[in-house]
Order: sequence, then structure tokens, then C-alpha cells
Amino acid sequence: MRKIPMRLRMELKRDPFYRRCVFDCPDCQGKVEWEHALLYKGQQVNTRFAIIPCCTYHHRGEGLNKQKNMWVALNRMVDKDFQTFWKAEAMWRQLRNYLNKLYGEYREPTVYR
Repeated sequence: MRKIPMRLRMELKRDPFYRRCVFDCPDCQGKVEWEHALLYKGQQVNTRFAIIPCCTYHHRGEGLNKQKNMWVALNRMVDKDFQTFWKAEAMWRQLRNYLNKLYGEYREPTVYR
């Protein structure tokens, strides 16, 4: 597990998106935890788009689905993010297209608790 830098951690704490599970379903339970959804060069990616909020059930419990976590992270990326990780850009774009066909188009939540 890679630690989230303090500066980024404080930024995430201020963002309402990171206060509730992205999978807002009846099975959601427990405290919200932050999941590193993507790897780059064998390390967890420490950026806003690659860290997603999940409840304990979806992060460490039976509801854990790494593919779905990657689907959320990849859909939160913008072109600038893809260019930062240019060695993985083609693979991540292709994976995002595949996961969008599998799970549908991702919609960023607009209402926060």
C-alpha cells in the first residue's frame, strides 16, 4: 500500500466527492476508504483521478471489484492526465473503452450527502 501524500490527502478531504462511496448501493456499508485504482510502472498512482472513495464493503469486502474501480478511475481522467502517463495512455484508453462497454458510460455523481 502506498501512502497518499499529505498535500493530496488534505485536498481530497476538502472535496465532497471523496466523502461517500462511488457505488452508492444498498450493500454500501462502513467507513469510506480511499482506493488506489490504477498502477503505473508497478506502483499505485497517487493522483486525484486514480484514487476513488469506496465503503469498506467495496474496498475490502465481498463487494470488491477491481475492474469496476479501474472503470471509475479511467473515466475520471482527462486528456492532460493521459499525457502525464503517456507510456500507459494507449492501454488505458483501450481498457476504458472495454470497461465502458461492460459497465456502461460512467456518470460522475452530482449530489453529495
